[in-house]
Amino acid sequence: MDTNETKKFLDPKISIIIPFFNSESTLKRAVDSVILQSFEDWELILVNDGSTDQSEWIAKSFLGDHRILYSYQENMGVSAARNLGASKAKADWLIFLDSDDVLRPNSFTKMNSCINEYPDYDYFHFGICSISQKDVKERIPSKSVYVGKLAGSVLLKRILFEQVGGYDENLKFSENTELFHRIHLLPVKFLQVAIISVEYFSSMVGGSKNTQNILHGLLYILDKHKDSLSPHIKFLYHQSAGVIFIRFKKISLARYHFLQALKFKPWKLPTWARLGLTFFPPLAKKIYQTKVSFD
Repeated sequence: MDTNETKKFLDPKISIIIPFFNSESTLKRAVDSVILQSFEDWELILVNDGSTDQSEWIAKSFLGDHRILYSYQENMGVSAARNLGASKAKADWLIFLDSDDVLRPNSFTKMNSCINEYPDYDYFHFGICSISQKDVKERIPSKSVYVGKLAGSVLLKRILFEQVGGYDENLKFSENTELFHRIHLLPVKFLQVAIISVEYFSSMVGGSKNTQNILHGLLYILDKHKDSLSPHIKFLYHQSAGVIFIRFKKISLARYHFLQALKFKPWKLPTWARLGLTFFPPLAKKIYQTKVSFD
């Protein structure tokens, strides 16, 4: 290893954190998307969140590359795994990537250009390519186009991540949204960059556990940030919670959340219609059918 390579290993420009849990079918693809980047001044931290399949073996097969590190924790969820990875990062800049997604080629080169051109900025938000069984959609963030801050689409200063306390480990849904809500309570500088950095593979796997995580996230954020959420976000979260409660056949709770939503946007006729459905439970359950439950 020459002197320059040693310096990069000791002081990389970008740290990538990939948490994984039972990801044997996708982990290699995600790691390869990092290794094949043209920009090489990085470190990759793989965090095993208590996998029981062959993911550990796959992760350790990459450890011959001195830029790749491995950590293990008992299953505690993606937020805890990301925090563990970030705690071991050496670089000033962080990227979180999910184990079933991939970075686009040359993403690091473009990110490094942003760092060099805007060194006093706190984070950079890039576009995403969403891939499902039905279609492929590319989305670029701008002032007029909202694009969620998904893992792989944000390059973030480590010092800022540490300042806000990292991910909230109580969350298994909307953890990125909640993190950036806290970040934007501070005077941060950020740039929306018109390039795609990550290909996000939409999962067709769902069910009661995922829906419960969504509901828990909505209610948790509504309570945690009740004094700082915008009226628009409160409306959206209460309405979403109402729909989920109908699906879970919890009609009185659905009615409560629709009423809360209407406090923020009383002119929303579709919300009034959903509220009306709660007074006709058989019809509501027929329209919002689901196989999931709290059991």
